[in-house]
Amino acid sequence: MEPVTMVFLYASEASRLEFEALEQFLTPLQNQGLILIEGLDITRDEINRQEMADVGILACLINPAFLFFFFEEDSRNGNLDFLLREKRTVVPIIQSPNLYKTTAFADLAPLPSNGKPISIWPSKDEAYLDIAINLKNLATAIQFEQKQDQNRELDESLRLIMPTEDEFYAELDEFEDRFANSYDRFLNATFYWNFFVNAYGYPTAVMSKVELEARLLRREGLHMREISAAQSQEDIIAYIKELYSLELPTGQMICLVIYDHETTAQLSYERYQELYQQKYQKFLQVIHDTKKYQFDGKLRIAFKMFNKKEICSF
Repeated sequence: MEPVTMVFLYASEASRLEFEALEQFLTPLQNQGLILIEGLDITRDEINRQEMADVGILACLINPAFLFFFFEEDSRNGNLDFLLREKRTVVPIIQSPNLYKTTAFADLAPLPSNGKPISIWPSKDEAYLDIAINLKNLATAIQFEQKQDQNRELDESLRLIMPTEDEFYAELDEFEDRFANSYDRFLNATFYWNFFVNAYGYPTAVMSKVELEARLLRREGLHMREISAAQSQEDIIAYIKELYSLELPTGQMICLVIYDHETTAQLSYERYQELYQQKYQKFLQVIHDTKKYQFDGKLRIAFKMFNKKEICSF
C-alpha cells in the first residue's frame, strides 16, 4: 500500500520546533512505509490547494498565532478555512491554550487525546507519544479504507458478458467442426481478435492477431500476451508477475488475455453457465491477488472463455 501523506501546518518558530519533536516520534512509522511526513509554515510557505487535496492527514499545530494566520484574509495564504471543507482527515493538535473551540476546529476531535494542550502536560514526551499513537491508528485505518476502495474499484470495473442460449448454440453449430476447442478457435479464427476492436474505438473489421497487435501497439501502446486458464492459479499469477518485470518504453503496457480450453461440443447451455461461473471466480481471485501489479497502469487483463462475446476487462 502507498504511505498515507501526513502534512503538519504550523505558524511560529515554537510550533516548528514542536513539529520537529513530533516528527522524531513518527519517524519509525515513516521508515515502515505507513506515513509520509511533511511540515509547512503557513506564514512563509505557499499552501497549494490542489496539492492539499491529495493529503491523507492534515495535522494542524494550533496556538493563538496559528488561528490568527489560518483565518486572516490578508495573511500570506489568505483565509485557509477551505482546508476544513476538503475531503481529507483534519486533526487539530492543541499546542498551547487558545480559543480553537470558537472556530470550525471545534467540530474535530483534538489531540492529545484528552484535549489538554501539549504545553501544560507534565511530560511533553508523553504528549508526543499519545499523539503519535493516535496518528498511527488513524493512518492504519485510512490505509485499510484505501484498500477497500481499491477492491471496490476493481470489482466495479470488471464486466461479465454472457451470451444468450441462442447465441451460444449458433456459434457452436458454426464453428464446432472447424476447431476442437475455444482456444484453438481463438488462435486460428481471425474475427476473435475483434472483441478488442469496439473496446478501443476502432471500426468493426476483421483483422488477424498480428494486425491487431501491431495496431494496438501503434495506437494504444499495448503488447498482447496470452495464457491458458488451464494453468494453475499460482502459475497464472507467476506469469503476471513475470510480465510486470519486463522493461517497457514509457507509455506502453501489456494486455494479458486468459483463455479457457474447454470443449464446447459436449456441453449444454446450462452446464456452460455453471462452468463459466466457476472459472470466472478463479479469474476474479487471480485479479485480486495481482491487483498491486495492475494499478500503476502497466498491465491490463481480460478473461476469454468460449464465446466471442464473453470478455471481462478493465
